[in-house]
Amino acid sequence: MSWVWKQGNRRFRKFFAVSSLSLAAIVAPLAILSTTPASASTPTPQLIVPADPTSTVAGVAIDPVTGAIFTVNPLAETVAVLPKVSGTLFGQQVTANVQTVLEAATGLDQPASLVFDGSGNLYISNAGYADSITVLARTTGTIFGQAVTANVAVTLAAAQGIITPEGMAFDQAGNLYVVSNSLHDVAVITQSTATIFGQNAPANTTTFLPETAGASGATDVVFGTDGTMFISGDQHIYALLQSGGNVFGQDVQTATLTSLDAVTSTGPGINGMYVDGAGNLFYANQTSSSPEVDVLSSGFTQIFGTMPVLNSQTPLVNITAPYPVGVVGDSAGNLFISNGVNTNAQESGLGVIAPQQEVLFGQSLTANTYLGFPSTELLDFPAGLVVGPDGNVFVINDVSSNIVVYPSQSGTLFGQSVTKGIPAVLAAATGLTEPSTIALDNSGDLVVWSYQIGVMTIVPRVTGTIFGQSVTANVATTLNAASGLTSIVSMQFDHQGDLFVVDGSTETVQVIPSADKTLFGQSVTANTVVSLTATSTIASPTILAFDPSGNLFVPDTDGKLWMVAQQSGTLFGQAVNANIPAQFAGFTFFPSQGFGGATALSFDSLGNLYLPADTTADSYAGEIYVIAKQAGSFFGQQIPANTPTVLSSVQGLHTLLGLGLNLQGDLYILNLQGLWKLTNPNPVTPVTPATLLAATGTPFAPLGLLGVSLLGFGFALCVKAKRRREI
Repeated sequence: MSWVWKQGNRRFRKFFAVSSLSLAAIVAPLAILSTTPASASTPTPQLIVPADPTSTVAGVAIDPVTGAIFTVNPLAETVAVLPKVSGTLFGQQVTANVQTVLEAATGLDQPASLVFDGSGNLYISNAGYADSITVLARTTGTIFGQAVTANVAVTLAAAQGIITPEGMAFDQAGNLYVVSNSLHDVAVITQSTATIFGQNAPANTTTFLPETAGASGATDVVFGTDGTMFISGDQHIYALLQSGGNVFGQDVQTATLTSLDAVTSTGPGINGMYVDGAGNLFYANQTSSSPEVDVLSSGFTQIFGTMPVLNSQTPLVNITAPYPVGVVGDSAGNLFISNGVNTNAQESGLGVIAPQQEVLFGQSLTANTYLGFPSTELLDFPAGLVVGPDGNVFVINDVSSNIVVYPSQSGTLFGQSVTKGIPAVLAAATGLTEPSTIALDNSGDLVVWSYQIGVMTIVPRVTGTIFGQSVTANVATTLNAASGLTSIVSMQFDHQGDLFVVDGSTETVQVIPSADKTLFGQSVTANTVVSLTATSTIASPTILAFDPSGNLFVPDTDGKLWMVAQQSGTLFGQAVNANIPAQFAGFTFFPSQGFGGATALSFDSLGNLYLPADTTADSYAGEIYVIAKQAGSFFGQQIPANTPTVLSSVQGLHTLLGLGLNLQGDLYILNLQGLWKLTNPNPVTPVTPATLLAATGTPFAPLGLLGVSLLGFGFALCVKAKRRREI
């Protein structure tokens, strides 16, 4: 079982008890997108609110040149660095003791591990469909027979056929060993032709070692001080020697893979390992009772306040890492632990324990006391967004159970003083537990669904009545009308103030009407939850959104996009009948069981549709499709009418979680790296769309704000499906 899948399993089992983690998107009444000149430049997204770069990490490594700590985030598909000193690192200016994303580490595909060679070159294993090793060279030269350029990430050509590469290690000769999680063995790439464990290994070529076969679910490989190879896999640690000997009190035969009897695990199993200079073997052990960091020691010396039992698995009692995945130590005896889950907004996924009191990376450490490095970022695990009519962007902060706002103007928001462009935690949004879905009604009232406790909370702008319930301005209140809902994965208000939701447990679209009325041909009662009959034939809806004319759009888990029109007519050049779902013809994205399932829907005020999705399983790279009602220029790119077209401006942003546009036509994008802004190269003046047409051509009144949230299976179910296919 792999690091990526393990941490996904742990992280998402809470959210996917009924197969849902909500991530969010929006729909807003935005500016008219006017046609821009052909010469308009194509903008690029700018990161305006970064998330903690190590909120969810797997492998961890120490730079032998500068002593900086590097971690890899398989979900955000990034590498983060915590520098010891300020300066230039892989061509990037870094500040001492400030964690940041390494810009040079590009093109990653669910990275699982990283390691440095003796010259300080960085190697990153890609455990997704790429099945590759990315190398980031320190200087221009040759690595394993391949020409490389300083600070430019390239795929290591010598690494071939390693399916699901994860843990890596170098031996004293500079040969690179790579675990294949799917093939359950280890491959070696040698600097020069050599014989390794009886195998002829040509230089700069991948050679699999038959002696390592049978390391079930292999995740990591390290070498002991005596040259012993250790391989972690499932509930075991295996030892392999060039010549026979005794390993932690157990006889190991020559070139024979041997499971160490002392190692046990009752849970998902063993992850990362590290051997210190004294020969102690540390490893992350995910037991069924609680995650722990264990040690196998051949001596009786106290280790981080724990007296180990000779040659026996000993949990280090002073390490309280929430979900340890990787371990590594420095020359001073400090042990660094990477965590697959960050459970504290002020603490990153990187922790440390020191054998003595000292100051390390700007943090005062007490001997034998575990400390998580603090994060300066407000966002830890961003999970969705909605944009208000005044341009304020509200972001779900899942793990911290709060809402972060990026204000468009200075002033007062929900009774709180805010400053333009300075993100802040929304004080009025209290009582949330793992918020997962968010929406705004026409009046700007904020509605949030807390997945963990199954409660819908409303934060009103003004005192009054909402869905038949008295509410007080700026006071978070449980919405009684939503008590019949169980597992909301997406929600949005229509322009009449009715709240539509996708219930993940029943896989249906439901609605809380704001008044007695007819919705999509169905009579409904005010403030009473009811299933929407018009969508009953959509087998597994995932998210929903309304266009400016009130037509409903719903993707499903099969990768289809459905349109439910208010009235018969034409939508995107396609004939539709009122209240009957019609599949958008000629466009099927990769279904939700894969990484590229639709994760958001957003319309501008003219009804142009923005849809993050992927059409294949293998090439997910943060694609956003634009489906234009009329041909024109979108962010400097010509888009034809009624034809799903990838927006080139935002390619490369992985794991898109939400979209929204402000009145000037700027596009906000959320992913695990944080909140991005794609500025409209030709900002438009907001106008009142007086002649917007419904499907039949009937004018309707201008809309207020529309909000929508989404099902984030682009996230855990996806980690499983994209991350590994059966071999």
